[in-house]
Amino acid sequence: MSAFLYRLGRTSARHPFRVLGLWLVAAIAVMALQGSLGGEFDNSERVPGVESQHAADVLNERFPSQGGLSARIVLHTDDGRLDDANHAATVEQTRAELDGGADVAGVTDPFETESAAVSADGQTAYLDVTYGLDKLTVTQLDDAMAVTEAARADGVQVELTGALALLAQEAPSSELIGVGVAIIVLLVAFGSVVAMGLPIVTALMGIFAGAAGVGVLSAFLDVPEFSLILSAMIGLGVGIDYALFIVTRHRQHLHEGMSVEDAAGTAVATAGQAVLFAGTTVVIAILGLFLAGLPAISGMGAAVALVVTVSMAAAVTLLPGLLGLAGTKIDKLSIHRKAHVVKPAEETLAGRWAHHVGNHPVRYALMGLGALCAIAIPALSMRIGVPDDGNAPTQTTQRIAFDQLAAGFG
Repeated sequence: MSAFLYRLGRTSARHPFRVLGLWLVAAIAVMALQGSLGGEFDNSERVPGVESQHAADVLNERFPSQGGLSARIVLHTDDGRLDDANHAATVEQTRAELDGGADVAGVTDPFETESAAVSADGQTAYLDVTYGLDKLTVTQLDDAMAVTEAARADGVQVELTGALALLAQEAPSSELIGVGVAIIVLLVAFGSVVAMGLPIVTALMGIFAGAAGVGVLSAFLDVPEFSLILSAMIGLGVGIDYALFIVTRHRQHLHEGMSVEDAAGTAVATAGQAVLFAGTTVVIAILGLFLAGLPAISGMGAAVALVVTVSMAAAVTLLPGLLGLAGTKIDKLSIHRKAHVVKPAEETLAGRWAHHVGNHPVRYALMGLGALCAIAIPALSMRIGVPDDGNAPTQTTQRIAFDQLAAGFG
């Protein structure tokens, strides 16, 4: 394996433009395959083999209009009651406008005698909207928001819950924050803008190609939409981590006097082998999610495993090509002072610490095990539950709706 990885790394560093071209062609091919297969994400969250899923399937088959998604719309006022003369007309108008929305199968009436959808103090009520769809879109959100604004103008506060509220939320930019933090950490660690950029470029290219592959995967498996975000976050972490190993070893060999090609080949043969071992372990562990027997969880695991696999491939092929392209200028644009001298690995603080730990393995193994056990103690008191709108940030519409329902109905 080491000999093969050495030849792979050396060849990639010798022909960087060929490597970059092959990766570009591969990425375009996967994107074209994604477009031709027409794969779509599936958020149905089916649970095969249970009675509730069988009941849902029968409902969808025999009563399609009643088998779609539903959303609860919460109405609230601090001035009087919703069922008084000042607000009842607004509530009824809101219900009628929601009932006339796109793909709406029905809307409950909170004022029906047996509905119990109005709180005892009359300040809070709710409407249940049933859609003839298994996935809501921005069209349903726009209809609900238009009704919300009209009702608020008449003194009735309207809040959304469930899938409608999730559509109204903006996707968090956690990936961009992760990239920003990684740039700062790598810049401090390497002390060079060029060396810092190589792991970032490798990770982003791996995520890009892996995400296109997830789109292809969705044509064959039930891949939930959130898998893409999860895959990007994990792909960013492992992509930078794997590339960091190889770049560090490559720079060390360059400082020892090796040529660029030999340094890249040796780095891939040593650190690259560790990367493949670690990545394969991650892939096997993630694929263990198939044992859960849930299509959504299995699809998520397959998507993450695919992105990790692509990240491994990028680390041992694309990265050596970038190292060859950077050549001996990998330490250019240094943030260190000009008099900075690179110390041998064994003379650095990390090197001395590693040597010290290696001389006392039993002592530090027991200390590490004890620390891990102490950190794991809170897990014994962990309470597991299903998240609901009460877990959302306080300023979101679904959290406001949750608090209003809790205050009005208990």
